[in-house]
Amino acid sequence: MAISGDTKKYLRAGLANNFCADEVIESLDQVHGQPASVTIAAAAGGSNVCEVTFTVKDVNGAAMTVPTLLTVFLSDAATGVGLTGTSASGTVQAKASSGTDFSTLVSKKALRVQTKADGTYILEITDTAKTTFYPCAYIDGRKVTVGTQLVTGNYG
Repeated sequence: MAISGDTKKYLRAGLANNFCADEVIESLDQVHGQPASVTIAAAAGGSNVCEVTFTVKDVNGAAMTVPTLLTVFLSDAATGVGLTGTSASGTVQAKASSGTDFSTLVSKKALRVQTKADGTYILEITDTAKTTFYPCAYIDGRKVTVGTQLVTGNYG
């Protein structure tokens, strides 16, 4: 198994601080299997529906194999700063059998969600205006991940 991402960072830090091998291994065990990043992909769904798939990955880039909590939101900014000023005309929620909505943080703009056991969550956005949102995700303690801006073709 190749060592990548945050695993390398913790290994370098451990070696730089002259940790013994056991301490380095213990540090690696703490990050192994923990959510580290999110990928975001959009696709057309039904009429006026965009389906945004969020996949939570571990430090080695493998999809998580346990349900993971994250915050998903829609932004107007390519940086993911702030919420969109526009609300979708229809629902913004988990696609059926594609994850669980735990709470609505801001109606039609931000949700606290749980992925399925395979690390995926599909956000279903129904919007007749086919708004060009930036779908974003945040795993506690990690940076915000911003997906590619939605375009008309992402809506069915």
